[in-house]
Amino acid sequence: VSDLQNIAVGGYERKGDFLVIKTVKRGKNAFIPYTEKVEYYLSKVEGKVKKQSDVNFRNTLNIKTKEIFRLAGIDREITFKDAHQNTITAPLHSKISSHFARHTFITRRLREGYTFDEVGKMVGDTGKIVELTYSHLTADDHINKLKEKALSLRSRDF
Repeated sequence: VSDLQNIAVGGYERKGDFLVIKTVKRGKNAFIPYTEKVEYYLSKVEGKVKKQSDVNFRNTLNIKTKEIFRLAGIDREITFKDAHQNTITAPLHSKISSHFARHTFITRRLREGYTFDEVGKMVGDTGKIVELTYSHLTADDHINKLKEKALSLRSRDF
């Protein structure tokens, strides 16, 4: 969330088709592709977000995200283990947070075909951390990736 706030207040460098930001958590550079969607969202927040403490920004963001999900009727139940390994079932809108977005972003990039290392560079982490902590690829995802690789190798051999 600290990195999101830094982007929103202009704390990044533009290098060609990428935004480069030094991550708060690891102090590593993150390389974010500068797409039309990124450009659109930056135009909505630049100059409109005031720097605040990381805790206040995160809390405000999470409260507003929960409210948007609630108003949108996103209330399917999710079951998960909390930090104390207790199993909890609750409506998604009551548990959604900015941290979910990180997991979702990473999983979607991996499904698009980026490698763990490439996604790690996007978020300022190592490929190993991305693989072990943030990716939520299913068995079908892995099978599809292997099928694609096998097809590309076969077509290369001809």
